Amino acid sequence: MNLRNLAIKNAKFQFRSYLAYFISCTFSVWMFYLYGSLLFHPMVTQKTLPNQFVSLMMVVEVMIGLFACLFIGYSQSSFLRNRKRDLGLLQCLGMSVKHITRLIFWENMLVGSLAVGVGILLGIVFSKLFFLAVSFILDLATPIPFVIPMPAILLTGIGFLLVFSVLSWWSRFTIRKLSIAELFRESVQAKPTPTFAWWKVIVSLGCLGGAYYIAWTADLASLVQRIIPIFVLVLIGTHLFFTQLSVAVISYMQKKKKLFYKGTNMMLLSQLRFRLKDNARILFIVSLLSSVVISSVSVCLTYYFEAEKVATDQSPYHLSIQGDLPNMSPAELKSLFKKEKIQVTEEVHIPLIAVQVKGEKRFVSAISQKDINRLLQKLGDPAISLQKDQAVFVNATGYTPDAEKTMAIRQMDVMMGKVNYSFKVEKELSRKFFNEHKGTHFLLVLHDTQFRELQAQAKKEELSILHNYRFDDWKQADQIVMDLDQQITKLGEDPYNVQSTYELYISLKGIFAPLMFVSLFIGILFFLAAGSILYFRIFTELPNDAGQMMVLHKLGIRQKDAIRLMSTQIRLLFFIPFIVSVCHGMAAMNMFSTLFKKPVWDLFAMAVIGYLFVFGLYYLWTHRLYMADVLKRVQKSS
Repeated sequence: MNLRNLAIKNAKFQFRSYLAYFISCTFSVWMFYLYGSLLFHPMVTQKTLPNQFVSLMMVVEVMIGLFACLFIGYSQSSFLRNRKRDLGLLQCLGMSVKHITRLIFWENMLVGSLAVGVGILLGIVFSKLFFLAVSFILDLATPIPFVIPMPAILLTGIGFLLVFSVLSWWSRFTIRKLSIAELFRESVQAKPTPTFAWWKVIVSLGCLGGAYYIAWTADLASLVQRIIPIFVLVLIGTHLFFTQLSVAVISYMQKKKKLFYKGTNMMLLSQLRFRLKDNARILFIVSLLSSVVISSVSVCLTYYFEAEKVATDQSPYHLSIQGDLPNMSPAELKSLFKKEKIQVTEEVHIPLIAVQVKGEKRFVSAISQKDINRLLQKLGDPAISLQKDQAVFVNATGYTPDAEKTMAIRQMDVMMGKVNYSFKVEKELSRKFFNEHKGTHFLLVLHDTQFRELQAQAKKEELSILHNYRFDDWKQADQIVMDLDQQITKLGEDPYNVQSTYELYISLKGIFAPLMFVSLFIGILFFLAAGSILYFRIFTELPNDAGQMMVLHKLGIRQKDAIRLMSTQIRLLFFIPFIVSVCHGMAAMNMFSTLFKKPVWDLFAMAVIGYLFVFGLYYLWTHRLYMADVLKRVQKSS
């Protein structure tokens, strides 16, 4: 028998240990091929697909490749730790370290080659469905045709085989460092009692509490600046949660005699204290992976399904035009609406004046008191009352959380030609009155008399009229909006002059549809990784758990109670990270939902329930295989 035959027999014998590893590697290869088949599709070379979507696919392809390298490397190191005793026995039987490294290499290559072959085959079988899903998400007129691009097969096959071979070859350095004494000593060494430090417990609570507070109080203006501090605090807090806070909680429970001596709690808490400490790093990684899955999927689903609501909220008018359209007057535009059977329910025409703030480079748009009060009346807000030389500053970007605030009276000087006008600004409003135009971000409300004075002094290019329309069904105006944009673009005008609900809706769908599509696949990949990591770690404890069950049996504990005790520990190892990830996800959901003014918890609940269902199935599968192996070892030893 040569080393290859021995590697095949070992792989068959270690089938259950390799199963989760094989499934996760197969899925990684499968996903890599699907995205590769899209990147190498002829439609991409012909530039039929949007460039933003193709760029996103490239980023995802790189992410899957990097993730696969990290996951395969971690999985192989887990197998080596789990088989230290077997490696020691092989050395005792006379096998050299050189031959052992070759044996491990052939085992890994056997499983890796099988995963590559099955993954590519699944990718080819499901690529047609994948192309149809992409066509539906991008709303393509013609579905992406089915092809089997050879470059995608070669890149996937050669790339993953190279990853498996390099990581398998690298494992020899780990094996060479281990002596026979070390391999056997590790299994009989007594573990020190897990301890904790109170100051680290306080830091953990402070970091998590601080991260949640920052996320919960975030607004749209400060969202980007808060992401990195939140991420750092969550990393520190979660790591200390599993290494320190969990030990502190169990220590506290052990001091409660009524709880500690009830049923099998004494043995459960004593063993759980060691398990949580030993698996702290694994639980930390699984919590982060699960948090990423729940947060990304929830946010992307929310943004995709709430795109219409965001579009209507961010566009107060279904069609807004700043200035006059080339070759079309407002009367001709209304005739076009009538011709296309689009019913106009409201139209507002508001004159604006572009004025420069003295001492600053920015321009603001002056608006009359009469016009702003007409808009405030429709919103049900109190009217503005101004005296001469008084003004109200309006932040119309929608990014300021305060609806209205009284400012310390300050002076604002504006230039109109060579004339300087000075106003006392006594109040600042935060309202989104108009669609996103260059001249509608910041408004300066002036007394009607002074507004007319500025109109008389202003140049022609400083004057504009904002034409706003609302329709009974804004989706019917899609063709008119696109035609207007094309006309302005052909004439070299700024397309920013025309803003509509339909354009914003299409833009949001174009951004969030690919993100939702990608997040679902990446979420499944991360989920398999999280479940597989727990699977590997639990099976590492197989010899110890089998020995503990035999000891419990000798102490007079029924096998049924011993199985329940062990099942509880496995269940906690699976679902404690899940609970932590849900808490992290809730904070992230609240932060990223600032665009909707309130969190959309129904979609978040759907994502959590779906993840819990699949994670529960993974737990049941792992529990069944694990307990079967434990009982088999106990029966052999009896």
